[in-house]
Amino acid sequence: MKFSLLLLSFYCAFNFVDSKIVDNSWVTVSRITRFKKDVENDNNDYIYACGEEFMETKCKCDKNILDCNFNGLQNLNIHIITENFTVKFAKFNNNGITILKKKWILPGREYSIQKLDFSKNKISMIENGTFDEFKKLEELILIGNQLTNINENILTESLGKTLIHLDLKENKLQEINAKTFVNMKKLEYLSLSMNPSLMPYLNKNVFSTSLANLKHLDLTWCNISTLEDDIFENLNIRYPMLFKTID
Repeated sequence: MKFSLLLLSFYCAFNFVDSKIVDNSWVTVSRITRFKKDVENDNNDYIYACGEEFMETKCKCDKNILDCNFNGLQNLNIHIITENFTVKFAKFNNNGITILKKKWILPGREYSIQKLDFSKNKISMIENGTFDEFKKLEELILIGNQLTNINENILTESLGKTLIHLDLKENKLQEINAKTFVNMKKLEYLSLSMNPSLMPYLNKNVFSTSLANLKHLDLTWCNISTLEDDIFENLNIRYPMLFKTID
């Protein structure tokens, strides 16, 4: 009798474990199938990011960092599969991005992002108000692109409420004027380095009192020959970076 009860208990336990294994396998298969259907039926041209191991995604998520570097991306309509993942730093270095459009950069995830890095792409145009949805954005890095123009319609009043770091190094900027940085009242770091065509436009009006909080200004490799004596009169920077020497 005892032996029969023991055997019955073992049989039930085995079937329970086996059932859990089957159930888990079914859940995994179900999730894979659902993910594939979502991708196949998706007409929004989403780029999927940060899924589980079985999902083929373009970007990685780790410790509030979305890493999309070196992926050949041409648009940023990215859908993060892991719903509870909070993005604070998004990296898009070394891709094929040519344009930044409003509401097309991580749609629905803008609210938490503090830093955006678009270094080494092919960006030649930024749509007006592109960054207005990023209410916590503090750092914007656009190094090594093909921008010829940056203005107050891109560097808006909304963006100016949070932005403290702006890097425009190594672009093809042709002109800046008194309105370009008028909204950047919290900016502490500004690099215009390696934009040699800017030289004729560097004057006191460009560096107005709107940039009074600026602590670091980099104008190296801007083909500077002479500057007006009072060009930095409105700034609190004592020694701006103007020249680069070659050892």
